[in-house]
Amino acid sequence: GSAIIQVSQAETANFYAASTIPVNVPILSVPPVVNTLPASAITATDAMLNSDVSYTGGDPTVTVYFWYGTSPNPVSTGVQTTATPGFPGGAFAFNVTGLTSITTYYFVAVTVNGTGAPVYGAELSFMTP
Repeated sequence: GSAIIQVSQAETANFYAASTIPVNVPILSVPPVVNTLPASAITATDAMLNSDVSYTGGDPTVTVYFWYGTSPNPVSTGVQTTATPGFPGGAFAFNVTGLTSITTYYFVAVTVNGTGAPVYGAELSFMTP
C-alpha cells in the first residue's frame, strides 16, 4: 500500500507564497504471522489441515496454503495445496483427500504477503486410522 503525505510551506521572512506538494510514500509490508494448528476430521483417506493467520503484516490480505507429505520437512518433500489469495487473516483450513490409511502425515501452514517471502508455521503431524 501507500500513503500520501501533504507537505506545505508556511510564510517565512523570505518566502511569501504557500505551496502544497503531494509526496507518495510506500508503506512497506512486514512479514505475516501464521500458526499451524492440529489437523481435524481425520479419516483413513481425508484430513482437515488447520491454521491461523494472526497478523497479515499490515497488508489487507495474504495468500495462504499448506505443504504436506509422508516425510518430515514437507516443504522440500511434499505436496503443496492450492494457494488461496485474498485471504484477510484469521482461521484457515484446507481439506486434503486421497490419503493412505495407517500413515503418518506431516504438514505446515504457509502465508505470503506483499513482502513476497513465504512465512512458515510450525510443522505438525497426524496419523490416518
